[in-house]
Amino acid sequence: MTAPLQPYHEWHETRVAKSLAHLDGMLPKTRPLQCLDLGHDPKMGPRLMALGLELTANVYPGTPVPAAAWTFAPFDLEKGFPFEEQRFDVVTAFEVIEHVVSTPKALLRESARVLKPGGLLYLTTPNVCAWAKVRRMFSQVHPYDAGAYALDFGQRHPMCHVYEYDPWTLRQLVAAEGFEVVECATVDTFASDPRGPRDMALRGLVSASLAVTGHLKDAAQLWRRRGHSIFLAARRRR
Repeated sequence: MTAPLQPYHEWHETRVAKSLAHLDGMLPKTRPLQCLDLGHDPKMGPRLMALGLELTANVYPGTPVPAAAWTFAPFDLEKGFPFEEQRFDVVTAFEVIEHVVSTPKALLRESARVLKPGGLLYLTTPNVCAWAKVRRMFSQVHPYDAGAYALDFGQRHPMCHVYEYDPWTLRQLVAAEGFEVVECATVDTFASDPRGPRDMALRGLVSASLAVTGHLKDAAQLWRRRGHSIFLAARRRR
């Protein structure tokens, strides 16, 4: 019998805790701060407010929302934000950009528009170059964390990953839309991520094979930014 799937929030708890701790270290010490959270998960609301954020939470139009101590803003984040320029100190998007069907440039451009000069953009998203995903491809398994666009789900299915980014491309994309990237880290965030002596031995053997066959740069790259999740912090240029 197949084991039941672990509930979503339980499965993602380590990722959420690590990303919030990382965000806390990126925020200015003077708070409260006005924050727009894109693609909001209501379970994140109390945790974001605990960081000293006065929260405006974007949800898709028609989404039922609970009674809460923060403001909900129903709008389609791919069609522009209904806010004046320089409204927010922080814009967050936890596991959102990989779901964007249209160009992510528009989302980033709107984020820059509603941020105050020097305001913080904070993104988390799966890392398509993670070692966990290299391992998946060894087993002929698709590397995305959820079904790819038009593979298993419809265009707007909430769990569809249209595109998963690598850290290098994401940095370039964000920098091209008016931001200075402060930090782009990758972190293993799931209990299933490969770890331990056997995994280190496999990774070392693959890296050594690349080096022996003359692919020295590739051998070194196998150890760089291979965590499962990307945590990116950037500031709007003044």
